Amino acid sequence: SIPRWADEGAAVFNEGDWEHSHQTKMFKQFVDNKQHLDTKLMLPSIDYPKPPHIIYAQGYVMTDYLVKRGGKRIFIKFLEDGPKGWDVALKKHYGIKDAATLHTAYLPKK
Repeated sequence: SIPRWADEGAAVFNEGDWEHSHQTKMFKQFVDNKQHLDTKLMLPSIDYPKPPHIIYAQGYVMTDYLVKRGGKRIFIKFLEDGPKGWDVALKKHYGIKDAATLHTAYLPKK
């Protein structure tokens, strides 16, 4: 099954500009309040976190970052390979060392 962040992130990704802007602002608030999720724990999870609305914002921002970096095809291949090892899949498809490096990459810049 597809990880929850990718499922919800892709759904928001296919919405319009208003929803993109809204979720990006929400994610910045979660980061500012230190409520965002650890990417390493989020990558394989198929469950909704508590509170669940975090996954829409953070899932969208991470999906947007990855799709802009490699395109939709690479994103799908990454999701297919991820369950075998998320850090290996990040390195293979994006040249990103590990989940911690990805986490830092897509966080809002101050």
